[in-house]
Amino acid sequence: MENAKIAGFENISIDLMYGLPNQTREGWAKTLRSALAHLDWRPTVFIVSQRTSSIRHANLILVLEDGKVAGMGTHGELMENCPVYREIHESQFGKEDAE
Repeated sequence: MENAKIAGFENISIDLMYGLPNQTREGWAKTLRSALAHLDWRPTVFIVSQRTSSIRHANLILVLEDGKVAGMGTHGELMENCPVYREIHESQFGKEDAE
């Protein structure tokens, strides 16, 4: 983890999780969601992930395909309206977990 000063803000935390084993990433994602749920204020958090489980609780998810936006919405909205997102999710969890 690195702390940086960005655009006048101090103590900006930047976590790079690239290349970690799946179990470590899943644990980190759960810890992050829990910590954010207990804050009195709501920070803007960007998560880049190939695993839908890491982003499924996000307020807004952007789905990219070949560098273009293929969908935008919540997990539920994307499962209904975005074939690219639905295919990714089902390839990771099967059709039984489709919400």
